[in-house]
This record gives sequence, C-alpha cells and structure tokens, in this order.
Amino acid sequence: MRTGSILRRRVAGLVVVGSFLAGCGDSSSVDPSPAAAEQPVTITDVHGRTVSVDGPPERVVCLVSLCEDMLLELGMRPVAVTGDLISHPVFLGAEGDDVPRVPGGFLAPDVEGIIGFQPDLVIGLFQQHDGLAPALEGVAPLWIIDSDSIDDSLPTCATWER
Repeated sequence: MRTGSILRRRVAGLVVVGSFLAGCGDSSSVDPSPAAAEQPVTITDVHGRTVSVDGPPERVVCLVSLCEDMLLELGMRPVAVTGDLISHPVFLGAEGDDVPRVPGGFLAPDVEGIIGFQPDLVIGLFQQHDGLAPALEGVAPLWIIDSDSIDDSLPTCATWER
C-alpha cells in the first residue's frame, strides 16, 4: 500500500471516528460532563440512513480494515476484526494477534459471531456489508462507510446531530 494512501486513510479515520467521540466543531464546543457523554451521537451513512449511538462507542467491531486504522489512530482498540492487518507491525504487531477475529471474515462475517462481541457499533464497507443491517437491528448500529475516496468517507458537520 502506498504511503499517501495510508496517510489519507489515517486522516479520514481521525476525522470520522473522532467526530463520533467528540461531535462536530472545535474542542471548545464539546461538553465533557457525564450527561453529555450519554447523549446520542447521530450520523448519516453513505446510504442516507441515520446511524445513532447512545454515547461514545467503546465496543466497536471492525468489518473493514479502514475501521481498524481509524480506531488505532484514536488510541482505541476494536473488540473484533475480520482480518489480520491489525497484526501488521505498523498497527499492533504481535499484540494484534490477541484481537478476536469475526467468524466468516471480511467476505461473509457471521452475524451471531458479531453479536457475541456485544458491540456498541459495527463499521462495515459499502456494498459488502449492507445486508447485515436487518440482522443487527436492535443489537448495534451498523455504520456503512465508503472508502472509494476520502471525500466519500468523511462526514460533514451538516450531517451530524447531537
């Protein structure tokens, strides 16, 4: 993978997942009180679907490696992943072997396996994981991202509600 591509993905990850954790705007507009942390955070995914989390997600299942990169850049660890990229030396190295893998992998992630990780949020890829939404309804929101370009992956503050 080219260095420029890795850098663009990391920038995208910081903006996207950071927005879930802090909301849009500068840090002076973030209310650090416990009550604010419990407020829902809402974003519109690539399908125009509203995805809402009841506060900052802590248990994130990554069905796509872009998710892993985003979380690690923010100092978070996914509770489960579909591949082995997390074990690459640029990411967690040998420690990545300790992160559980979703049964079925990237191409056919097992819904029961995902549910077993008790996620707050599941992040999947456009056109690959769309069909999982009905099965995960009531369990955890599925946020579908599109990584064709950085612009497609980045939310704008106009799409967020807090």
